[in-house]
Amino acid sequence: MPIAANVPVSLDGTMVFPGDYIYGNSSGVVITPSGHLEQVLKAAIEIDAKDKAFLPIIRHEDLQEVRKRGSREP
Repeated sequence: MPIAANVPVSLDGTMVFPGDYIYGNSSGVVITPSGHLEQVLKAAIEIDAKDKAFLPIIRHEDLQEVRKRGSREP
């Protein structure tokens, strides 16, 4: 039964305030304070662009060569 709305709450020791952004999926949950959302989104876009830049490299790698390199690493 709801007893309050638009007030801070504590979820397992983490404070969540009205306006905070909450995202969850099967891997977990992330809470982004409302004042940091733009910064977090900008960083996410940059990371996504770097990841996409590696796709052509990964697609054209020789799997046997990758396995050989992996077996030489400690």
